[in-house]
Amino acid sequence: MQRWVRACGWTVFGCFFAVFAAAVASFSVAMWYEYRKHDLAGVPWHHRADRFDGQPTYVARGGGPLKNRVKTPLTEEQFQAWEENGNEGRKWALRGLLCLAGAGILALCLRAWRANPTLPT
Repeated sequence: MQRWVRACGWTVFGCFFAVFAAAVASFSVAMWYEYRKHDLAGVPWHHRADRFDGQPTYVARGGGPLKNRVKTPLTEEQFQAWEENGNEGRKWALRGLLCLAGAGILALCLRAWRANPTLPT
């Protein structure tokens, strides 16, 4: 019985690291899509793309009121690449967040197991 309890603890421990590694990998993929979004759309870092008056353009983040900022036009293909890669990046970031929450739950299970490593009878 004691070996079974010890094996369960090590299994949860292994699952914790697997889920944590999946969270790191998901966040890495999300950042890759963020880089790709800027690269394919031709939008510099610290700028954002959006439709202003129906035209796809990009503006600098910050720097006063939006109407006073310089708006640089984008083609429809560039704007589509911006949106597609932004959506994929958000999906991967959400997956990473879910994996991180799962790792937190497993960490709590490990902490409870270490406090009392016996099975209830």
